[in-house]
Amino acid sequence: MSIGDNIRKRRLELGMSQEDLASRVGYTSRSTINKIEMGVNEITHSKITAIANALCVSPYALMQDEHSQTSKDDNNIIIPILNTLLCEENELFTRDNIVDRISIPSSFLFKGKRKYFALYSGDNSMSNCDINEGDLLICILSNTIKDGNMGIFGVNGEEICRKYKVINNKLWLLPANENYAPIEVTEAISYRCLGICITKLSKL
Repeated sequence: MSIGDNIRKRRLELGMSQEDLASRVGYTSRSTINKIEMGVNEITHSKITAIANALCVSPYALMQDEHSQTSKDDNNIIIPILNTLLCEENELFTRDNIVDRISIPSSFLFKGKRKYFALYSGDNSMSNCDINEGDLLICILSNTIKDGNMGIFGVNGEEICRKYKVINNKLWLLPANENYAPIEVTEAISYRCLGICITKLSKL
């Protein structure tokens, strides 16, 4: 089933009309919902989250393809869920380091040739950005990141998710939870960029 099929199925389960759903997620016309369900219109990351909230399910549930474990079609990309990124690069995508796989619609990802991975969030340090412990982070493998982007970093032997920010010519890894301290990137710590976060799937 496609994401549009999943939206339609869940909407009908709730007895909700296309007009009702359109109103709840900020669309002015039912035709937009109809086009999404028919697969005519692509859907952005923010709108899939809004639709999932309106339908009382997780974005993960709407994005799941019931055939993803046995088949692969041209509209989906199979992304490995990794156990760790704190290993040699040639060991990242080995059988021992891949704990599972997930099928993601290609429309949710960037165009062009990139290497993707998924990793479970290990804490609540980014909770104010709606990333909580146990959520699945979808990322691009990269050792560089732009100012203001959210990424996965290796710091002193730990994998963490933070916002990368340059402030007064100093590099900071900023949390989105006041219970976690910002980390200044200096020569005193072991640091490397591991990937760029592009979206997340809430835990069920």
